Amino acid sequence: MAMKTDDSNPLQMLAIAIVLASLVLSASVYFSADLLSRTIEQKPFTVSLPPMNIQPVLNITTLGGAAPSYPSAAPVQAPSAAPGCGVQAPSAPSGCGAVAPGGSGTGGTVKAAVNVSGLPPKGSAKARVTVVIFSDYLCPFCKRAESTNAQLLSQYDGKINLVHMNLVIHGQPAHVMAEAAECAGAQGKFWEMHDAIFADQKSDAASLKAKAAAIAGIDTAKFNTCLDSGAMASRVDAQNAAAGAIGAGGTPTFVIGVRNGDMVNGQMVVGAQDIGVFQQAVNTALNS
Repeated sequence: MAMKTDDSNPLQMLAIAIVLASLVLSASVYFSADLLSRTIEQKPFTVSLPPMNIQPVLNITTLGGAAPSYPSAAPVQAPSAAPGCGVQAPSAPSGCGAVAPGGSGTGGTVKAAVNVSGLPPKGSAKARVTVVIFSDYLCPFCKRAESTNAQLLSQYDGKINLVHMNLVIHGQPAHVMAEAAECAGAQGKFWEMHDAIFADQKSDAASLKAKAAAIAGIDTAKFNTCLDSGAMASRVDAQNAAAGAIGAGGTPTFVIGVRNGDMVNGQMVVGAQDIGVFQQAVNTALNS
């Protein structure tokens, strides 16, 4: 018996082949697109920026969440009655070596009267004109002024004398130095101790006692007792108050004028000025 042949078989095979080819193509496109997508996602993304000055900001907190506190800078202190070097009081010339505004440091336009009772003079006790020196033993400008004072005393020999008043602006060390000079003064050796202290400006008690021991005529035991007990502290404080009373707010400050009894009335000169400034003030007093 003869078998019947199906004429549609080649067409079916072609259709199947086309379908399979389409499926393969679709799969290839899908996998290619997926691979491209993954590649793009993995590629680093960079942006070029123009040069900039960027300051990092760091916010530091403590474990408790509060910002840590650091010591703040020392506040600027307002001028007071007895300011330190370079500070000016509003009502008076002041500062260690400062020149007062308004010309009082150069022409002696400020007048003052000072009671100098009990202060030992350097130079002729009978001199008509007295130079009152408000000074601090640790002030560098005061030390500089010492040479000017010596020149004046030599130039106006017999016509002027010097007296020293303490104006302590450098704290307790300078106060002790002033007390040491006054303790020596109680034995008639003020100026010797004054000069010795200014020679090196050492403020420790051992150095001060050694200076006193080197001065002929000083009873060392009495001096040491005087210094250790603070017996002259009130005398130094009284001189500080006298300086404040005339508006002397810094060192060195000078009052140069004619002495009448215990009072010196004259011109105020502020700072370690050129000697010409002092000569002018002295001449004015001598000619008054």
